[in-house]
Amino acid sequence: MLEVSVAQGSLGRWLKHSIRYSVEEVSGSEAGGGLVLAKLSEVLFVETLRRYISSLPSEQTGWLAGVRDPVIGQALALLHKQPERPWTVSQLARSVGQSRTRFAGRFRHFLDESPMAYLAQWRARLGAEFLQSTEVTVAQVAEARTWFGSSVQPSFQNGSSAARPHSLAASG
Repeated sequence: MLEVSVAQGSLGRWLKHSIRYSVEEVSGSEAGGGLVLAKLSEVLFVETLRRYISSLPSEQTGWLAGVRDPVIGQALALLHKQPERPWTVSQLARSVGQSRTRFAGRFRHFLDESPMAYLAQWRARLGAEFLQSTEVTVAQVAEARTWFGSSVQPSFQNGSSAARPHSLAASG
């Protein structure tokens, strides 16, 4: 469970008032109330998560701490935005302005695995979500190497927000 203080500063007051407004929206019957509540809930969730991440101790490791780190956060954003790209550690390091060695060590420090192991698991997760949400077969996903890159087969053999593989767009 996340524990976040909402009492500090103007953002804290905004969060507190928004939570109260959300409670009122639940009991109201105005048109569009459900949509307002849904969107406000998303904003509240994001703001709460942002506050929690910013309150983490500087020595904290893990995915959220990695997201907070300017270098690793940028690398994670690239991997999540472009999982189909045939990334190498050197390319990622250059993209975030680091040497390969320094970047790889920093990534491992926060996430306790290499960038390529993380990417393989991310691709496998995307593939699994894609398989659950479509009628596409594992063989068809495995053939979509342009999307998953060369690590797809080992990832699926190990069992380790779903995007649609470009090469499967017509068949799915």
